[in-house]
Amino acid sequence: MKKKKIVLFLSVLLSLMGCTQTEGSEGDSLNTANLETEKAEALEEELSDAFDNAFDVMTAPETEVQAQKEEKPWESFYFELNGISYRLPCTYAELVNNGWSQNEYDDETELTSNSMISFTMSDGQSKIRVGAINLSGDSKCLKDCKIGTLNVRDCDLADSDVFKMSEGISTDSSKDEIISKIGEADEEQKSEESESLFYGDSYRFVSFIIFPENPEVNQINIWNIESDESDVSQTNVQVPEYLSEYKAPEKLGETPLSMTVDIDGDLYTLPAPVTEFLNNGWSIREEKEIGAGANGSIVLERNEKWVSVDVKNFAKYQTIAENCAVSSIGSFEDMNEVSVILSGNITLGTTKEDLEQLLPEAFEYRTQEYDNTFSFSYSGKDAVIYLTGDNDSQIVKSIFVQNNAWAYEKTGN
Repeated sequence: MKKKKIVLFLSVLLSLMGCTQTEGSEGDSLNTANLETEKAEALEEELSDAFDNAFDVMTAPETEVQAQKEEKPWESFYFELNGISYRLPCTYAELVNNGWSQNEYDDETELTSNSMISFTMSDGQSKIRVGAINLSGDSKCLKDCKIGTLNVRDCDLADSDVFKMSEGISTDSSKDEIISKIGEADEEQKSEESESLFYGDSYRFVSFIIFPENPEVNQINIWNIESDESDVSQTNVQVPEYLSEYKAPEKLGETPLSMTVDIDGDLYTLPAPVTEFLNNGWSIREEKEIGAGANGSIVLERNEKWVSVDVKNFAKYQTIAENCAVSSIGSFEDMNEVSVILSGNITLGTTKEDLEQLLPEAFEYRTQEYDNTFSFSYSGKDAVIYLTGDNDSQIVKSIFVQNNAWAYEKTGN
């Protein structure tokens, strides 16, 4: 129920962003679209956590009960644009071939495994907001991806006949008309200005935002993020070439920003190939398959010690964890069998006073009264370092280091 409410909240926010239609050339219209795109992307980023589990659920095998379930009218996911029929998910190429275009991403833009990007498309007179999805284990170019989400607002259409969905519903349809054609909603919300109808769940749904006094702001959202045979990827066990670029460090860097870490007596610069750990006597408790550009967690074991680390696959194909790179590691007071030491010999037990002397200005200091703790944190584009302790003892109780960029600019060596 919580996810449904978040979806409705996102839809309402998108509809309230404004529908100023620009007269003149197609370029003028697209400039307006770009402004709306920036707002939409900011909102999507803010609420993206609500859909973190969507890709795990969507690839789950269909149960026999689900297969026998009677399909509701909206579950056909059919819609029309300018009289041409589509079914979501459709292909990006279908829309392009029928006159829809976008200028936010190059067609060769690569989508990593289980990822989605959103953008506005236009036929020169009308605009729609779509989400391109890659549900395979390998990277795919945008031109080869499917469209899994569609957002249509009345104010973005040249006229109400441009878009129709199942049962002839359009952005002009009233609440009563929608219910009479596809049934009672799974959830309804009502405010002073609008009414919202939601059908489905968090990754496969149709929602309507209706403004009785301001119908030009009406909008319809359709999501059908489902995988099929085209998304099945074979695991490639070939060792990616990029791993050979790694150079093992000989010493800790001048500051923690070097991302060089002493882990149980051995030096690594994150991200470090998993094979570097294996060569130092560690073993993987359970091998895993990791999609292109995706992250996963594994447990490394050595000498009756173990540590959980995150690994990232920087290759363009699905492979095993052994062919990935360790991107993050943590050390905690109650789980300190494996030591983690940063530049300046910062480790569990280091005093707050020493941290103030050792850490560069890029680190931000905070203190939290509600749990009586302090923290020093660094957050870059791809790298994060987080050190925490309690105000009573004034010493470090936990360390977390993460770097998700293979071509990391090592400014702190």
